[in-house]
Amino acid sequence: MARFSMADDIVKTAASCIDNKSMDALLYACDDYNMSMCYGCNGCDERDEEEVGNCGEQKSLATLLELPGDVAFSYRTWLDVNDCSFDPEGQVSTLEEIKELLGITTDKHDQALSEMIDNSSGGRLNVYFCCGLGTFLPVNGGGFDDITHITFFGDVIIGSVDGANGSGHCVTIQHEFTLPFDHDYLYVDSLKGYGYSWTKDIAGESENWCESTQFRLTIKEAPMAVA
Repeated sequence: MARFSMADDIVKTAASCIDNKSMDALLYACDDYNMSMCYGCNGCDERDEEEVGNCGEQKSLATLLELPGDVAFSYRTWLDVNDCSFDPEGQVSTLEEIKELLGITTDKHDQALSEMIDNSSGGRLNVYFCCGLGTFLPVNGGGFDDITHITFFGDVIIGSVDGANGSGHCVTIQHEFTLPFDHDYLYVDSLKGYGYSWTKDIAGESENWCESTQFRLTIKEAPMAVA
């Protein structure tokens, strides 16, 4: 039973680190459980034993972070959707703002986007997707500054959501778009026993409800070595 308690603690701590944009809490938790962050198990043979540490313990941390499987994330864009319930002109201008942000140049998605605007009372424009915690909290020594852009494609779930007041509306569009990546806009939206979320507490969805949203990350290139 203690093993599952430890796993639950590590996973929740990892989620908190993503939300707080700091890996410190996970490092402290690893110390408490006599674990180490893995700084490149594939290269252990080329490193000094003192630097590598106990590789078995390092790999066990990676296993723990994979336990929850797919977790619902929200990427909160910088666009606020106004409450346009009684403002037809505002609805039109808001629609155009959303289309500009998402790079939509036709009226193909106007109906879905207008539905989202009409059925929400305003809020932040969010994108919802699923992945494992380790994607954004890597245990191979990666930090929070190596991702430059995020591209969403497939059946992308977006929503105008006001989490503070428990309101919002989500729709699905088949459209690919790329946004600059900023960790300040990334949050763990739903994880069992962790926090208050749109996914489970407001929409009543399971953690994998947004798995139709596909994504890929653009990683900045490592600087070239200078002789």
